[in-house]
Amino acid sequence: MERKLKMPKVILVDDEEYILEFMKSDLEEQGIEVIDFTCPEKATSFIKESLSQVDSVQNLFLVTDYRMPNINGLEMIEGLQDKDGIIFENSVLLTGLISPDDLARASEIEGLEILEKPVEMDILLAKIKASSHEAPPVSAVEGSSLISD
Repeated sequence: MERKLKMPKVILVDDEEYILEFMKSDLEEQGIEVIDFTCPEKATSFIKESLSQVDSVQNLFLVTDYRMPNINGLEMIEGLQDKDGIIFENSVLLTGLISPDDLARASEIEGLEILEKPVEMDILLAKIKASSHEAPPVSAVEGSSLISD
Protein backbone atom coordinates (compact mmCIF):
# COMPACT_ATOMS: atom_id res chain seq x y z
CA MET A 1 0.00 0.00 0.00
CA GLU A 2 1.44 3.34 -1.07
CA ARG A 3 1.66 6.23 1.37
CA LYS A 4 1.20 9.80 0.22
CA LEU A 5 3.06 12.71 1.82
CA LYS A 6 0.77 15.55 2.73
CA MET A 7 2.48 18.91 2.24
CA PRO A 8 1.88 21.35 5.05
CA LYS A 9 0.17 24.66 4.45
CA VAL A 10 2.69 27.45 4.84
CA ILE A 11 1.81 30.58 6.77
CA LEU A 12 4.18 33.20 5.44
CA VAL A 13 4.66 36.49 7.31
CA ASP A 14 6.85 39.34 6.08
CA ASP A 15 6.17 43.08 6.13
CA GLU A 16 8.04 43.59 2.85
CA GLU A 17 5.52 42.79 0.12
CA TYR A 18 8.03 42.14 -2.64
CA ILE A 19 9.84 39.52 -0.53
CA LEU A 20 6.52 37.99 0.47
CA GLU A 21 5.37 37.74 -3.16
CA PHE A 22 8.70 36.29 -4.28
CA MET A 23 8.66 33.55 -1.64
CA LYS A 24 4.96 32.83 -2.11
CA SER A 25 5.38 32.48 -5.87
CA ASP A 26 8.34 30.09 -5.50
CA LEU A 27 6.53 27.91 -2.97
CA GLU A 28 3.29 27.79 -4.96
CA GLU A 29 5.23 26.71 -8.05
CA GLN A 30 6.22 23.66 -5.98
CA GLY A 31 2.57 22.88 -5.24
CA ILE A 32 2.62 24.23 -1.69
CA GLU A 33 -0.41 26.12 -0.42
CA VAL A 34 0.64 29.49 1.02
CA ILE A 35 -1.35 31.84 3.23
CA ASP A 36 0.51 35.14 3.37
CA PHE A 37 0.43 38.17 5.65
CA THR A 38 2.30 41.47 5.74
CA CYS A 39 1.06 42.11 9.27
CA PRO A 40 2.10 39.79 12.13
CA GLU A 41 -0.99 40.72 14.18
CA LYS A 42 -3.28 39.60 11.34
CA ALA A 43 -1.29 36.38 10.97
CA THR A 44 -1.67 35.74 14.71
CA SER A 45 -5.44 36.32 14.53
CA PHE A 46 -5.72 33.97 11.54
CA ILE A 47 -3.73 31.24 13.31
CA LYS A 48 -5.89 31.49 16.45
CA GLU A 49 -9.12 31.47 14.43
CA SER A 50 -7.96 28.53 12.29
CA LEU A 51 -7.05 26.49 15.33
CA SER A 52 -10.39 27.07 16.99
CA GLN A 53 -11.83 25.23 13.99
CA VAL A 54 -9.22 22.49 13.53
CA ASP A 55 -7.51 22.27 16.91
CA SER A 56 -4.13 21.31 15.45
CA VAL A 57 -1.07 22.96 13.95
CA GLN A 58 0.27 19.61 12.81
CA ASN A 59 -0.11 20.45 9.14
CA LEU A 60 0.87 24.13 9.34
CA PHE A 61 4.39 25.41 8.75
CA LEU A 62 5.13 28.95 9.92
CA VAL A 63 7.70 31.09 8.11
CA THR A 64 8.09 34.58 9.54
CA ASP A 65 10.43 37.50 9.17
CA TYR A 66 12.20 38.60 12.32
CA ARG A 67 12.22 42.38 11.85
CA MET A 68 8.74 43.81 11.42
CA PRO A 69 6.98 46.90 12.79
CA ASN A 70 5.17 46.68 16.15
CA ILE A 71 6.10 43.04 16.85
CA ASN A 72 8.97 40.94 15.56
CA GLY A 73 8.66 37.35 14.38
CA LEU A 74 10.18 35.92 17.55
CA GLU A 75 7.72 37.87 19.73
CA MET A 76 4.88 36.62 17.54
CA ILE A 77 5.93 32.98 18.01
CA GLU A 78 6.51 33.43 21.75
CA GLY A 79 3.11 35.14 22.13
CA LEU A 80 1.34 32.28 20.39
CA GLN A 81 3.10 29.80 22.68
CA ASP A 82 2.90 31.65 25.98
CA LYS A 83 -0.51 33.31 25.72
CA ASP A 84 -2.36 30.85 23.53
CA GLY A 85 -0.53 27.54 24.00
CA ILE A 86 0.02 27.23 20.24
CA ILE A 87 3.24 25.41 19.43
CA PHE A 88 4.33 24.80 15.87
CA GLU A 89 6.18 21.55 15.22
CA ASN A 90 8.03 23.34 12.45
CA SER A 91 8.72 27.02 11.99
CA VAL A 92 11.38 29.21 10.45
CA LEU A 93 12.50 32.66 11.51
CA LEU A 94 14.05 34.66 8.66
CA THR A 95 16.56 37.31 9.60
CA GLY A 96 19.51 39.28 8.39
CA LEU A 97 20.36 40.53 11.86
CA ILE A 98 19.29 39.25 15.28
CA SER A 99 20.47 40.28 18.73
CA PRO A 100 22.42 37.72 20.78
CA ASP A 101 19.65 37.73 23.43
CA ASP A 102 16.95 37.04 20.84
CA LEU A 103 19.11 34.37 19.22
CA ALA A 104 19.42 32.65 22.60
CA ARG A 105 15.63 32.87 23.14
CA ALA A 106 14.95 31.52 19.63
CA SER A 107 17.30 28.57 20.16
CA GLU A 108 15.16 27.46 23.11
CA ILE A 109 12.00 27.13 20.99
CA GLU A 110 11.56 23.56 19.86
CA GLY A 111 10.99 23.16 16.13
CA LEU A 112 12.17 26.71 15.31
CA GLU A 113 15.01 27.16 12.85
CA ILE A 114 16.68 30.41 11.87
CA LEU A 115 17.55 31.09 8.24
CA GLU A 116 19.54 34.09 7.13
CA LYS A 117 18.17 36.55 4.63
CA PRO A 118 18.29 36.59 1.73
CA VAL A 119 16.80 33.13 2.10
CA GLU A 120 17.88 30.39 -0.25
CA MET A 121 14.56 29.01 -1.43
CA ASP A 122 16.01 25.52 -2.00
CA ILE A 123 16.88 25.31 1.70
CA LEU A 124 13.48 26.62 2.81
CA LEU A 125 11.70 24.26 0.43
CA ALA A 126 13.72 21.29 1.74
CA LYS A 127 12.72 22.15 5.33
CA ILE A 128 9.06 22.40 4.37
CA LYS A 129 9.14 19.09 2.48
CA ALA A 130 10.97 17.41 5.36
CA SER A 131 8.12 18.37 7.67
CA SER A 132 5.52 16.63 5.48
CA HIS A 133 3.30 14.20 7.32
CA GLU A 134 2.31 10.88 5.94
CA ALA A 135 -1.35 10.77 5.05
CA PRO A 136 -2.98 7.35 4.70
CA PRO A 137 -4.52 6.69 1.32
CA VAL A 138 -8.31 6.81 1.27
CA SER A 139 -8.51 3.05 0.71
CA ALA A 140 -6.70 2.46 4.02
CA VAL A 141 -9.61 3.87 5.97
CA GLU A 142 -12.53 2.05 4.40
CA GLY A 143 -15.92 2.82 5.75
CA SER A 144 -14.99 6.24 6.98
CA SER A 145 -16.13 9.50 5.54
CA LEU A 146 -13.14 11.66 4.67
CA ILE A 147 -13.21 15.24 3.55
CA SER A 148 -9.97 16.48 2.06
CA ASP A 149 -9.07 20.09 1.53
